[in-house]
Amino acid sequence: MPTYVVYAPPLAPETKSALAQAISKRHSAETGAPEYFAQVVFPASERYVGGARVESGHIWVRADIRSGRDAPVRSSLAMGLAKDISAITGVKLEAVWVYITNIDASDIVEYGRVMPNPGDEGPWLESMDHELIAKLKALPGKDVFEL
Repeated sequence: MPTYVVYAPPLAPETKSALAQAISKRHSAETGAPEYFAQVVFPASERYVGGARVESGHIWVRADIRSGRDAPVRSSLAMGLAKDISAITGVKLEAVWVYITNIDASDIVEYGRVMPNPGDEGPWLESMDHELIAKLKALPGKDVFEL
């Protein structure tokens, strides 16, 4: 599951929801993975840059995604996320930083199984428990590929 950790100044719940939806949709549009694969986390912590507490509206996003996507896809994903986040929050684009980290699918275990390579999700999902499959089908973005 790609994980997006968003470090931002305090945000209203509706802004967090809008960001989580935009990040999930952007990840799906750029990578072809279903929206329900994206996990978005808003940790409650202070940020420091160069030893000084960040007081501005600076937003930093760290994205851990499965490797296997080429550089143009990753760059488009990062730039698209930065633009989406800027538009939703009103923070200037230059104050939105996005870092994408690639993780080999073989280094990830979710739902009790080693993750498949991008594009091989169908058989992986079909091998799951029927109750879990039904739960996943009820989530948004299931139309990216059918189970």
